[in-house]
Amino acid sequence: MISIGGDGSQKIALELFRKGMKVVGVPKTIDNDLCATEVSFGFDTALHTATEAVDKIHTTAESHHRIMVVEVMGRDAGWIGLEAGIAGGAHVILIPEIPFTIEKICQYVAEREAFGLTIVVVAEGIKLPPELRENRRAGAVGNLVGNAIGARANKEVRVSVLGHIQRGGSPSPFDRILATRFGVAAVELIAQGGFGRMVCLRNERIESVHIADAVGQVKTVNPDGEMVRTARAVGICFGDCVQ
Repeated sequence: MISIGGDGSQKIALELFRKGMKVVGVPKTIDNDLCATEVSFGFDTALHTATEAVDKIHTTAESHHRIMVVEVMGRDAGWIGLEAGIAGGAHVILIPEIPFTIEKICQYVAEREAFGLTIVVVAEGIKLPPELRENRRAGAVGNLVGNAIGARANKEVRVSVLGHIQRGGSPSPFDRILATRFGVAAVELIAQGGFGRMVCLRNERIESVHIADAVGQVKTVNPDGEMVRTARAVGICFGDCVQ
């Protein structure tokens, strides 16, 4: 059996392998949060979808001088939010790995007053500040954040929740090629009797690891990593400080 999926799917595959089933894993998740592989296929396609949405939001934001909030997927890891925010020219990015406050966001919005627009990209798994936590079940976190910013900054805010459109559509060329490479490697593992392993991408090479080493630890964004530092360097706010 070839198990194609993310952390949950590979955990099930591991249990089946321990019970005697011949299993090989292939990493596929838009969240890109499997620690054993640099990239899982599905992520690049979802990233393209989210980035295109942020690009299109710019038109309305510039025309109406509004604060626009775009909620993207990312329950435990903020890779889609971070990379779509950078690529799409967002001004604020909120991800699960970096705590934020509405006050800091509003201070940043006030500093941008002369520009007339602010685009905020919000990952669905963000850790809400205390004043918003009790309302989390009231709806999408993008709406909670948007309403809070609007009330505190006294600005007009519009919210777009991309939801499951990020999980569908035509795969990007990168994902098609990566999936093909993973598929070939998975079949080769089967031919070699390499059961209980998952194929992965490391240093741009297709390798494999034991499935047990691929699950249980989520690959999250490093708040002090190069990607976040790059975003801060170009003026993007993460809601934890005023740029």
